[in-house]
Amino acid sequence: MAASTETMADEQRSPSRSSNQLMRNVAFAHQWAAQRQLSLVRVRVAIVDASRGASGLRAHVAAFKRLLKPDVCGHLGVVSYERVADLLDLHDEGGLASWVRSRLAATRR
Repeated sequence: MAASTETMADEQRSPSRSSNQLMRNVAFAHQWAAQRQLSLVRVRVAIVDASRGASGLRAHVAAFKRLLKPDVCGHLGVVSYERVADLLDLHDEGGLASWVRSRLAATRR
């Protein structure tokens, strides 16, 4: 029972640990771009559309975006691994697209 109480207390102090991870990812992307003198950074959270948590993660990213500055929030979004595989196909990366699809199939078993 104590672990459950600790977790609740942690969640009350920090609304979501995954928000911290999202913030780190956005910050790392901006740092990477700045080091390369790039002016535009876009961050995508990749999800498995068929997963039980997909809709919750989409909602979480949407809520997180509302916390960001207006000039940054439009650069954060969600993309499905299925869409990633389709994009890889368009750019002649069939081997990688096939690998992504095989991993997706493995998660559905």
